[in-house]
Amino acid sequence: MAKKSKPAKAERTKAAVDERLVLLAGLFTFIFALFLLVAFASYLFSWEADQSLGWQSLLQPFSISAENLMGPIGASLASIAISRGFGLGAFLLPVLFGLWSLRILRVEVRQSAKKAAVLLVGVFLLSIIFAFLGGEAQGYLGHGLGGRYGYYFVDLLSHYISMVGTGLVLLFLIVAYVVWINRAFAQRVFASVEGLVERMRPGGSGVANAAGDARQEPGAAGGEQTPGDGRKPVVSPVEDLPVEDAAAGGDATPPLPEPPASPVAVEVLPVEEDVTTLDEPTGEVVEPEPSSFSIYRPSGAEPADALEGDAPGVEDEPPVIVGAEEPGGVDDENPDGAVDGSPAGDAAGPSIGMEVEKRADELTDASHIHLDQPYDPTLELRNYQMPPLELLERHDEEEAEVPEEELVANKDRIIETLSHFGIGITKIRATVGPTVTLYEIVPAPGIKLNKIRSLEDDIALNLKAAGVRIVAPIPGKGTVGIEVPNARPAVVSMQSILRSRKFQETKHALPIALGKTISNEPFIVDLAKMPHLLVAGATGQGKSVGLNALIASLLYSQHPSQLKFVMVDPKKVELTLYSRIEKHFLAKLPNEDDAIITDTEKVINTLNSLCIEMDQRYALLKLAMVRNLKEYNERFVSRRLSPEKGHRFLPYIVLIIDEYADLIMTAGREIENPIARLAQLARAIGIHLVIATQRPTTNIITGLIKANFPARIAFRVTSGIDSKTILDGPGANQLIGRGDMLVYEGTGVTRVQCAFLDTPEVERITDFIGNQSGYPSALELPEYHPEGEGGPDATVLQDLDELFREIATVVVENQRCSTSQIQRQYSIGFNRAGRIVDQLEAAGIVSPQSGSKPREVLIADLMTLKRIFETLE
Repeated sequence: MAKKSKPAKAERTKAAVDERLVLLAGLFTFIFALFLLVAFASYLFSWEADQSLGWQSLLQPFSISAENLMGPIGASLASIAISRGFGLGAFLLPVLFGLWSLRILRVEVRQSAKKAAVLLVGVFLLSIIFAFLGGEAQGYLGHGLGGRYGYYFVDLLSHYISMVGTGLVLLFLIVAYVVWINRAFAQRVFASVEGLVERMRPGGSGVANAAGDARQEPGAAGGEQTPGDGRKPVVSPVEDLPVEDAAAGGDATPPLPEPPASPVAVEVLPVEEDVTTLDEPTGEVVEPEPSSFSIYRPSGAEPADALEGDAPGVEDEPPVIVGAEEPGGVDDENPDGAVDGSPAGDAAGPSIGMEVEKRADELTDASHIHLDQPYDPTLELRNYQMPPLELLERHDEEEAEVPEEELVANKDRIIETLSHFGIGITKIRATVGPTVTLYEIVPAPGIKLNKIRSLEDDIALNLKAAGVRIVAPIPGKGTVGIEVPNARPAVVSMQSILRSRKFQETKHALPIALGKTISNEPFIVDLAKMPHLLVAGATGQGKSVGLNALIASLLYSQHPSQLKFVMVDPKKVELTLYSRIEKHFLAKLPNEDDAIITDTEKVINTLNSLCIEMDQRYALLKLAMVRNLKEYNERFVSRRLSPEKGHRFLPYIVLIIDEYADLIMTAGREIENPIARLAQLARAIGIHLVIATQRPTTNIITGLIKANFPARIAFRVTSGIDSKTILDGPGANQLIGRGDMLVYEGTGVTRVQCAFLDTPEVERITDFIGNQSGYPSALELPEYHPEGEGGPDATVLQDLDELFREIATVVVENQRCSTSQIQRQYSIGFNRAGRIVDQLEAAGIVSPQSGSKPREVLIADLMTLKRIFETLE
């Protein structure tokens, strides 16, 4: 037992190190680096007055004075480092301490170990250089510019190999130092020396110059193109061959055979390894000694300091082509990319309004350059900026400060209560979270877990706390967990979650940051893998705040071209703030005024419209022979799918319903049927559902809905029956409210404190996005025509588009109809162009769509078209 106690104590000591100590150590090191820098700079001017100071004089603090700005201690440190140390080379020491402080503060510094070694060697090398160049410089700084060590080294070398030999040795050290810092420098030196030697050969100068001229003119015959990075390859020149004039001599000399071409010596630059190491937070779970009590205070998530203040996901965009709204994919019928009858090989240049960035090493025909680059879905809103984290508040968030006295008292009460019922324990440990503290116990052998579960109310009574929850057993640990609410719960700020390294570096397609777990770790899940989410909770328990956190997470991680929301708000007040981002992130039915749907009839039409969109997307996936949205968009971005065949970039669509119970009460199966159909089928094509309700009863959340919503979130509910309805088990009725929730992902339940997002923060986010340039309108969903309203053709022709007549005339004249062609020619959205084509079909001008085949124009002349226009008036 004694052998085991030492590692246990060491681990407990390591786990007890507070994150604040790391912060204080880093700040102290940084301030000390500034202290040294100021002391060294001041010593250059006050060294004569302070040269008599030493450490012995510091023992008499009231009898000494110093001219140095940092006082006697600064003067003494500067004297040791500069005069009696490394001279001016000591100025690299504050830089070294500054680099060390950044490492302590966990600021990401690329190749920090190599930089520290470079600085340390630079201290010695600069000391020697200044000592060699300045000697003792008439006693300046006591021992010259290089300090005592530099002067000693130079004096020692000059004694054996004279000053000239010392200079050569010093030159070698400088070159070696530069080569160590930049390995490509050696390759450049070798290439330059080789080129110089070749030029110095007899008769080689002229050919070398000719080769150089040829490199400058890529169009010249035999010329070598300059590489794209600007470095010229070193070319070994061909030596002149003796050629005799046949007319000058009597005997004709047989021609000499042509020599083989000299090999081309191409400069090869090594690629330096760039390894960035991320400091991962250490939060080891420590198993305490039997019959002992250990406290684990998790340090929480490490912020992604490399992205401090920057919005996630914002990257430098590659050069793009301005003026194209839809990609010009490769058409099978027109492989050369000709559009509207223009010659395929026309290289006259790009069309008007198109800006093409041409690199020196590219010789691509301008008329085809847009086909050589991947399609960029963010092109239309290329200047869009993610909302900055500064829009969010911290809400005075602090670590969960639970006094140790409270933890020990709760531990004693738990042990006492269990002992009253004959339950002994061998081990207990406390993990402090933002809202609750988890006490993990290991019961004595022979104790049944059901006996411990039945004591939930007795433990809550003894602890005088509401919301005590027992988890027996904790999956994967073999312990029993007793969750006790903290007397002073901490507020979890949304800013801290979004700033965390876990969110900034996530690879999720649709990351949603919900809050923090009991171990103070950010809880981030992928909505695309859930794939649908059911949220339930009583009124005022944090359900609306949870929806705001979910929406904000997606707004902070997605571009408007990648994500669209369909928001349903029967209460008419919860989601109205998001109407400001209508032209960026919202989708709605055509000809609707409000993007936030509040009317039940419109909700039914919208849900059925989403079902139509789902069917259309599955048809596109079938045509592209892929299985999900990710594969389809990858093919479209790589221009392997042609827009001429109806293909388009498909954004994710997230349907959010704030109060599902109200819709079921008013519309019943008209609401439930399309939702069930979407839940069953829409995952693969990127449509995901988030449904919230404050009445998780069996007549609202039916078995059909639960079967298709494997992921669920439960805030505090009023009864155990409601908890069993949403979670298939108790627990949600024992939460403490105010954002305390249980997240069920199909395998287990996790207790999470929801991140708090206040209304002013939501307003600032929506204002920041809404004030930017957006799309002409919200994304238009397919039109849905309820049965018994005159049929689809009659409804389509009731409200003709203002471009209908003009486009119909062009279609009849060209005898060709294409949705993507109309979209590009008239600079309109894809859905509007598709609606115009539907109107052309309803009017009998073009034939219905037949698979991948183009539509047939049914009208042969303009006179017939004019008669159709007259019938539509």
